[in-house]
Amino acid sequence: ISIYLKTAKKEQIQQVKKLLTNQNRKEETILLLDVQSKIPGMEVVSWDELSTYFLEKQDYEKAYFYLEKILEINPYHKNARASMVLLAHDLEKWDDLLMFAMNLNSTDDKIPDLNYYIAKAYYEKRNYSEALEWIRKSPESERETLAFIELWKKILLSVNPNSDLHPILTYIKKMQAKGIQIKEEDVLPTLNPSGKKRSKILK
Repeated sequence: ISIYLKTAKKEQIQQVKKLLTNQNRKEETILLLDVQSKIPGMEVVSWDELSTYFLEKQDYEKAYFYLEKILEINPYHKNARASMVLLAHDLEKWDDLLMFAMNLNSTDDKIPDLNYYIAKAYYEKRNYSEALEWIRKSPESERETLAFIELWKKILLSVNPNSDLHPILTYIKKMQAKGIQIKEEDVLPTLNPSGKKRSKILK
């Protein structure tokens, strides 16, 4: 197959790949893509498909490997950079996440919740003041998720155990207004009378 691909035209390669895909011959498709990636000019498109395949299989380490290879050749590949931010988050590679996220943040290719991912990375690296700064920079539209307000709460309490958590309440109420099942006392127990009692019991 390697010899064939080196002499085959692009259209012929696509036909073989389509045939393998239609017959659900995934392992052979991966072999074809791997060989195809060694052909000059076909590297990025092959690695892109390989990363997509491994993402679907939830083999994040292999997907990460191919995305890194894409970015070695094309540092501005939008999908690769965006995928690396999400993968670095799932793999808890916080330094990598910050590198790719900051790179994205300086362009027009921003992804949803980018500020959240940056704040999360800084939080995990115990740089709480920087994490809080990115929380504050987050667009209003991206503050109405449980993950965001939980992170916001953790950061505030890490900066100061006596931090005022009332600003978070606004977004909990907005989520409730949209029909999202979330209780104030579950997220912010110390702001609720019953939650305060529960906190004292737990102490």
